[in-house]
Amino acid sequence: MDKISMWPALFATLLMVALWLLVLWGRAQVNGGKKEFNPLLLTQGPFGRASLSNLQLFFFLVIVIWIILYGLTGTGELSGLSPDILSLLGIGAAGTAGAKATVTFRRRISNGNWAWIKKKEWIECSLETKREEGEAPSVGDLVSTDGQFDVTKFQAFAFTLIVGIDLLLTGLISADALASITIDQSYLALIGLSQVVYVGGKAVTPPTNTELGAEITKLRGLETTFMSKVATAWQANPPAPADMAAAKSVALTEYNAYRSAATVVAELVSVITADPRVRSLEPALPKA
Repeated sequence: MDKISMWPALFATLLMVALWLLVLWGRAQVNGGKKEFNPLLLTQGPFGRASLSNLQLFFFLVIVIWIILYGLTGTGELSGLSPDILSLLGIGAAGTAGAKATVTFRRRISNGNWAWIKKKEWIECSLETKREEGEAPSVGDLVSTDGQFDVTKFQAFAFTLIVGIDLLLTGLISADALASITIDQSYLALIGLSQVVYVGGKAVTPPTNTELGAEITKLRGLETTFMSKVATAWQANPPAPADMAAAKSVALTEYNAYRSAATVVAELVSVITADPRVRSLEPALPKA
């Protein structure tokens, strides 16, 4: 095939549309029946924002699959993949896995702390920043970090488009030679370097929940101290009723220390989850 063939191109496009609808159907099954055609929604990261690494891999996969289908329908033979294409897909897959692992690790708090604030009913299920209801991932997420323009992301985004368009045009003209398609090594190196910088940037960014985790641990300790002092006092002289007022009368200093720390933790949880609910700042009482 040394020129663009209309019917194979059309057939390959129809097959890709069918594959796209299958993906949408599969996603709808786990999303309450809601169908989402936006590719940014299909490739969003674990916290609801558009993921550059996910979209990059998805972009290259769509192009490569289309070229394979185009060549298969035009020649009747399944072409192999060149080492450069394998490298390109490998770079994208490595970047996606690295970014996901880094973000998950950096934003994780201990199970004990998570269970404690869940028991306090300060959160519903997740500590990650919520999107406003109805707000979808945007293109801006692809070139920004924490709301600020990120030139390293822009570099990766721009050269992803350039290499993808070049790959598509090359495959469109010579789809039967997919196994021999080459990509300039400097571009592969640049995309690989961009992924390293992208994942590295996530690794060195201060973890969102590090401060929160430390404050929760401190708060749990203060609650334990308060409850221990109250329990000791009540064993010697049980109050009636055994309520917070009675507890404060025998451990006011410990109560105030807890309330002061609880105010800080509640504010951190509110900011991280974007949930303005009023959270109880009272410590637990010892069991009677």
